[in-house]
Formats: sequence, C-alpha cells, structure tokens
Amino acid sequence: MIFLAHFCLILFPIGMYYFGKRYYPKKLWLITGVSFGLIASPFSRGLYGFYFMSFLGFIPGMVGLILSMWHGGPGFKILGLLELREPGIVVNNMQRLQMEMINAVVWGILYGIAGSAVDKYLTSQKQSKL
Repeated sequence: MIFLAHFCLILFPIGMYYFGKRYYPKKLWLITGVSFGLIASPFSRGLYGFYFMSFLGFIPGMVGLILSMWHGGPGFKILGLLELREPGIVVNNMQRLQMEMINAVVWGILYGIAGSAVDKYLTSQKQSKL
C-alpha cells in the first residue's frame, strides 16, 4: 500500500499552486512546476501501483508505468555514471533513495524552467493587452 502514499504526494504541488496563487501570482507556474518536479518520480510509481489493485486500475497503471520509466531514467543513469550503483544489481534501498533525490533535482529544475516559461508567456500576454 506504499503506492497510495506515493500517489498522495500530488497534494504537495496542488497546495503549492494555491500558495503561489495567493502570495506569488507572478511566479505561480514556476512554483508549481518545481514542486511537481520534486515529486514526479515517486508519484509516477504510485500511479503505477493502481495496476495491481483491480481491473479498473489498468489504464492509470499503464500511464503510471510509462511515466515511471520516463521520470526514473535520469536518476538511474546518473547513479551509473557516478558509479554509485553496484554492477549487476538494479538498485537497493539506499540507491533507490539516492536515485529519487537525483530525480527530484533533475525534474524540479526542468519543470521549474517550463513553469517559468509559462509565467513569462502569460506576463507578456497581459502586457500586450494593455
């Protein structure tokens, strides 16, 4: 049932969206993007866990599988490049933690950049209407 805890991580970026909307409206999508990037990899695995619940979880589970492969890749590759992953072993518990921390940094930066671009676009649209 750990996948439910991973799935519930989506509440963090939702909360940060409302926080940003109230206190930092000009940086709303930057804040939301960074906060989603921090939880993207474990959330994807949580979504994948629905596959094992029942036949109703097939579609979200398959979406989660695809997203999990996408969001888990950078951490796995970087662990291998830094030789922090033991050869012949996929990942053990400590390496999983290291991998998720790397994924959080990578995806936090990338989704933050995307959110910042959205903020700049929306700001330019507002200014062009004036």
